[in-house]
Amino acid sequence: GTGISQRELSHRPRFMSEGAHDDGSDEDIQRPRKRELFRAACGANPKLEILCGVTVALALVPEAVAFALSAGLPPSIGLNSAWIIAVFTAVLGGRPAMICGATGSLAVLVGDTVRQEHGKEHLFYAVILMGLIEVALGFLRVGALVKLIPAPVMIGFCNGLALVIGLAQISNFKDPSHHEASSRRLGSFDAFTDGVPFISGTVAVFAGITTALAFFVCLFLPKLSNRVPSALVAIALGTAFEWAISRAAFHSGTPLVGDIAALGGSFPIPFWFDSQYTPPPLNQDLLAKVFPLSVTMAAVGLLESLMTLNLIDEITKTKGNATRECLGQ
Repeated sequence: GTGISQRELSHRPRFMSEGAHDDGSDEDIQRPRKRELFRAACGANPKLEILCGVTVALALVPEAVAFALSAGLPPSIGLNSAWIIAVFTAVLGGRPAMICGATGSLAVLVGDTVRQEHGKEHLFYAVILMGLIEVALGFLRVGALVKLIPAPVMIGFCNGLALVIGLAQISNFKDPSHHEASSRRLGSFDAFTDGVPFISGTVAVFAGITTALAFFVCLFLPKLSNRVPSALVAIALGTAFEWAISRAAFHSGTPLVGDIAALGGSFPIPFWFDSQYTPPPLNQDLLAKVFPLSVTMAAVGLLESLMTLNLIDEITKTKGNATRECLGQ
């Protein structure tokens, strides 16, 4: 869709007739071809692609850490899972600019399994089986059934998801020195009942200012310009305010992501070759044990993604591919 198609380029004559003037047409042919290949790999607007990628990456880090800790898993598992899932679903998913990541609905489901003996190992096999189930559902074109979901259900899903996400942020205003990583929970009102004190004094004031700054940037910047993602600007301004004013000028820093959990780690290696895990033998008993969890995670994950896909279709007035979304997940 960018001027000269690859088919036209491949059929354009490479040699000129005898006596004709050679004006560098070979170079002219190669130039559009390279430009077209670059756009196919990086999108029509590489600058916007990079900005959106940075924005999503910065947003995924605290989310992946929080959900991993709430599920009883190390933060490194959440971080590695986040980028792996994002890359594969961005390439293989149902529409451009839509990725998948860690969600609270799945983190709630895996907590009981993780706390059992060899729980992390069982979870690994459960996730693999979940993926196979989603692929099978994709080939059966189950994703098309999302069209049958009533509009009030879609409205309730969107508003309920917004409320859950909003209420979950309240736990970020708790004192990290009194909050153990393993005790983090995902309930919307757990922040009011877990007994952990809220931050107070100057720290609370600067935390409120940073939150308000990010909120108003996300709210009003799109009305002024869409050249830069508002979320990225909000993250940059909030971070600058934290380090340049709150910490440097007033010596009162608000809690950081690193205060919740250590983010160090190495590049992931295959599960079977990691010495910190002892994989149980893959047999019928193991599959029977993880099968209920796999089916539940597949159903919840697909339902959440397909409803989000349908929502984006309504907002953008475009059409995504529900079958491909099932296969991509």
